[in-house]
Amino acid sequence: MSLAQNAYWMSALQSAVLLDRDPARIADVTGIVESLTAPSLQQALRRYLPLDRYTVVTLMPEAK
Repeated sequence: MSLAQNAYWMSALQSAVLLDRDPARIADVTGIVESLTAPSLQQALRRYLPLDRYTVVTLMPEAK
């Protein structure tokens, strides 16, 4: 996500309008990311990526 790019903000605002969400929440990206926990991510993965489906996840090293 490129917060310094106008295209990001335009897309985020369009999505907020289309999904009838509060556009003020767009700027709180840091708060959303910081609120994620390992258990909440595990629960989401179990829900959206069930074991009866084939899923491959690859962890890539962080670019420096």
